[in-house]
Amino acid sequence: MSRELKPSVNTPKREATVLRGIFKLAVRKGYLKPGEVPQVDFGKSAKKRRPAFTKAQMAKLLSVSEARILEAARDPKLRYQRYLPHQFIVIAVETGLRTKELFNLDWGHIENFVENIGTPIRIADVRSEPFSAIWWRVLSEVTSRYASQDEIDNLSLSPGAIVLCVTSVNEDMSGQPIEYGQTVFAAERTTLQFAPAA
Repeated sequence: MSRELKPSVNTPKREATVLRGIFKLAVRKGYLKPGEVPQVDFGKSAKKRRPAFTKAQMAKLLSVSEARILEAARDPKLRYQRYLPHQFIVIAVETGLRTKELFNLDWGHIENFVENIGTPIRIADVRSEPFSAIWWRVLSEVTSRYASQDEIDNLSLSPGAIVLCVTSVNEDMSGQPIEYGQTVFAAERTTLQFAPAA
C-alpha cells in the first residue's frame, strides 16, 4: 500500500525559486515574452515559534533538579553528577545562552577569576561575562541598488532588478571592530524583519 508523503515547508519555496529562474532565463534567451511568464507563488508558510518553557515548567524543572541533588547528599560522586546539569540549567535560564554557547564557556569568560585564586570569597571580585556578550552588533544597514551583472546571473534576476544589501559590523568588548559582513538579496523575493533591541 502506497502512502502519500507531504513535502517539507521549504520544498515548495526551493522549487518556486528554481522555476522562476528557469522562466527568467527563457525570457533572456527570447523563448518567452515577459507577459507570458506564469506567476509562481506557493504563498507564505506559517512561522513556527521555537518551543520554550513556561515559568511554571521552569520552576518545576529547577525544583526537581534541586531535589535530586539533596537525595544524593551522602554520595559525593552522585551529588556532583547531578549538580553539574543543574548548574547548566541555571546558567541557561539566567543568561539565555544557546547550547553551543554554553559548551564553549571557559574560565576566560570569568572576569578576575585567575587573579582571585586563593582569595577569600568575602573579598574576591569575580564576575562572569556571558559568552554571547563577548561581541555585539553595532551596525545593521540596509540599502537598495540595481543588481550587478554577476548578481543578475547568480541570483537569476532580470536586467534592471533591484537588490537589497545588508551591511553589518560587530565589535568586541573594547570597541574594536572584529567582523564586517555584506549580504545581497533579491528584493523581489525577500522580506527583512528587525526586532527592536531588548
